[in-house]
Amino acid sequence: MKLDRALIKSQAKEIIRGKVLRLFLIIFVVGLLVGSISAVSSAISTFSNMGNLESMMNGDYYSPSSYSSFSVSLGSGLGGIVTLLLAPLEIALAGMFLLTIRGTNLELADEFSYVFKNTFDKNYLQKFLLALLRGIFMMLWMLLFFIPGIVYYYKTYFASFIMADNPEMDWKQALELSKKMSNGHKGELFALDLSFIPWYLLTGITCGIAGIYVLPYVQTTVALYYE
Repeated sequence: MKLDRALIKSQAKEIIRGKVLRLFLIIFVVGLLVGSISAVSSAISTFSNMGNLESMMNGDYYSPSSYSSFSVSLGSGLGGIVTLLLAPLEIALAGMFLLTIRGTNLELADEFSYVFKNTFDKNYLQKFLLALLRGIFMMLWMLLFFIPGIVYYYKTYFASFIMADNPEMDWKQALELSKKMSNGHKGELFALDLSFIPWYLLTGITCGIAGIYVLPYVQTTVALYYE
């Protein structure tokens, strides 16, 4: 059965009415926590490279660069590890949007509490493995052949929602169920993502301001597709 994209997107707009700023803030904070780690790693690399450049300008051509290389490697390594450790935040965020589309209205503080409580709970390891292994599998498919990588992405499109909705599942079950759910709908999901391109362009044109509306709108629409 093909889903009515226009109807679902219309429903998403109604659901987020009056909640846009609150929903955006939780998305922004989760994104900031994960993205800021990469920023810190980049900063460490930048300052290390600046140190190398300064040494060369001062004529110290034989200055050992082992410390600088170690700093870059350490910064990148730690940044990557912490990013992975925080990746399950996105699964809990998906769960919060399921509550939203099902009519549960939470205050901002309760939304933050829900996301963090449901990230670092007894099922944290399964969420971590889902985020880690899905990313690895997708990367491997992309390295081998680009198109199969895209197909794998849409096969596992709903994995985060499934894990959030069924915390007793392990990562493998979540991936397998997503493959079954997306069977016959991958082209439809691809078209859904393409339909948001004008919204992303608007976000770029407005220097990110439109993202306050666009991010909750997209996330709510995808949650409705899952539902």
